[in-house]
Amino acid sequence: MLSKLRMDILNYLASLGRGDSTVTRLEFEGPRIAIYTADPSVFAERNNVARELVNLIKKRVVVRPDESIRMPEEEARRRLKEILKDVQTNIAFDKDQGEVVIEGSDQALFSILTPDVIAQIEREIRWIVSPVRTPLLPSRTVEKLKNYIYGDGEERLETLRRIGEMVFREQLFEPREVLVSFLGGAMQVGRSAILVRTRDSTVMMDFGINAGASKMDEMLPKIDFSPELIQRLDAVVITHSHMDHHGALPLLYKYGYRGPVYMTEPTLPLMVMEHLDYINLAAKTGQHALYTEQDVRQMARHVITLRYNVVTNIAPDIRLTFYNAGHILGSAIAHLH
Repeated sequence: MLSKLRMDILNYLASLGRGDSTVTRLEFEGPRIAIYTADPSVFAERNNVARELVNLIKKRVVVRPDESIRMPEEEARRRLKEILKDVQTNIAFDKDQGEVVIEGSDQALFSILTPDVIAQIEREIRWIVSPVRTPLLPSRTVEKLKNYIYGDGEERLETLRRIGEMVFREQLFEPREVLVSFLGGAMQVGRSAILVRTRDSTVMMDFGINAGASKMDEMLPKIDFSPELIQRLDAVVITHSHMDHHGALPLLYKYGYRGPVYMTEPTLPLMVMEHLDYINLAAKTGQHALYTEQDVRQMARHVITLRYNVVTNIAPDIRLTFYNAGHILGSAIAHLH
């Protein structure tokens, strides 16, 4: 699959009059394909190039700068501070992905960094510029979440590569039928868990608990329905941050699942906060928690956040699109195609 994608990408760049050396490497970043280029002109037009390639290969694409064309880090930092002037920010460089993250809570930061200005800065320093709004009040949950996800950059990249290999593996069968099984959430409130299977793929829609249940087998989804479920699972999709839709998710990672879980960006910190709160409350009341903080950390490291209205490959024969559900912050209608 990757060799065919590479050939399609190289043929497209050749049609623009670019040479074969333009692409220094291709990497999987979860459900995206990262193209590293040593051609400054290709990087300068990276958004247009990515848009054209998406139309061509029907896969999400990001164009990143090869290390050889990036402005030296300290020089780029000085230039960014000149542009941002007196705005209070935290600037962090990700050397692995050629990205500079600019964090700040001051609205002035986002007034300066308009899309046109970001594009101009990227052409100058040849790093991808990502402004991020930080909470107005300090958040221990957000800081802990950053440590979970970005504490070991190499491990995170390896996780994304492994997920990409799962997503972009060869499709073996024509998509003719879909089998839907309710492991919870049918004729009841709570423990939402919908198993969607094709001949190629297996996807779980939500994995919650029934908080009002008095017995364990009434609290958790019926995961004994399929003995090899965790080994066969390609992806989990979480629609929103209520425990009846995600409360059992860390258990999948406790028992060996290492695949991706997709959700919207606001859902991630809300979900992690609820799981850590449950563990803390169980300890204070002398109860045995079903999972540990290590399981929550493992779960968070496999989360891939998606925006609304963006079509994303999550398996060889399944694409996912989130739409705004209007239920709570970050809640989504999930469309599987």
